[in-house]
Amino acid sequence: MVGPASLISWALGAVMMIFVALNYAELGVMFPVAGGVIRFPHFSFGSFASFTSGWITWLSVAATVPIEVMAAVQYASSYLPWLMHTVDDVAVLTGPGIAVSIALMLVFSVINIYGVSLFARFNNILVWWKLAVILLVIVVFFALSFNPGHFTSQQFGGFAPNGVAPILAALPAAGIVFSYLGFRQGVEFAGETTNPQKNVPFAVIGSILVTGLIYVGLQAAFIGALPTDLLTDGWSNLAFTNDAGPLAEISLLLGAVWLAVILYGDAIISPADTGLIYTALAPRLSYSQAKVGNRPARPGQAEQERGPLGLPARRLHRLVHHVLAVPVLGEARR
Repeated sequence: MVGPASLISWALGAVMMIFVALNYAELGVMFPVAGGVIRFPHFSFGSFASFTSGWITWLSVAATVPIEVMAAVQYASSYLPWLMHTVDDVAVLTGPGIAVSIALMLVFSVINIYGVSLFARFNNILVWWKLAVILLVIVVFFALSFNPGHFTSQQFGGFAPNGVAPILAALPAAGIVFSYLGFRQGVEFAGETTNPQKNVPFAVIGSILVTGLIYVGLQAAFIGALPTDLLTDGWSNLAFTNDAGPLAEISLLLGAVWLAVILYGDAIISPADTGLIYTALAPRLSYSQAKVGNRPARPGQAEQERGPLGLPARRLHRLVHHVLAVPVLGEARR
């Protein structure tokens, strides 16, 4: 419904989140601790605020891991059909698919057992992969097919076919604001960086600026590369059927089959990397919960001396994200 004016939505989203990120960056420098999103409310508002927000945040992070694993396995089933099958017209996991999902969560946990340095090596590789894929898509779309008329042609409703309201509505409804929330990881890991005064603001502010430019560039490439016949019924009726998303479908329509294959691979890698990140984040939040008294530390064990990757935090997180996966996996066995 937003049409080409979605470029403004992405830019507005970046501007809005910059103001939020500036607060996080300043707090991350003042209090370079692990799990800052839980510690900051405790410092400023006391135990009640940190208890409420802390448990909500921790549970949401722990639940994200099985969700992202399920997404990765679902995309992987395009290449490995034995991972999923159809029951009552709904794609669900097979027995081997459930085993693979559990194994992935175990792998994420094992990587984090060896500390932030090993996690950082894996994550850096995956992040550079994701950035390279996005930049590749932008370049290829602009090179193969770019139709400037898609941005302003009255045939499709002009630049803002439905006015200003959808531009603002897209910020929460289309997930634009939520797409910038990755900056918080720079704060959550602040307690383990060697120079938080420099690294935290760079990570927090830099992530929004870089992703903002990438989002706007990708959106422009998408709008310009769309086959004109898909816009016959206007932006409001634009629809795609490819399981890997609109970018892969446009790649196929443009004849770039090789790019579609890369995007299919990226559809597996990206959610898996998110699962890895949140597996690292949850124990740090659990550790912060213990530090501020929102949960008891393991009796007889000086958890504070073992750091955020201490065994109690890791074991608690591993148990919870497996438990949270049970309803999904149970549904998969219908």
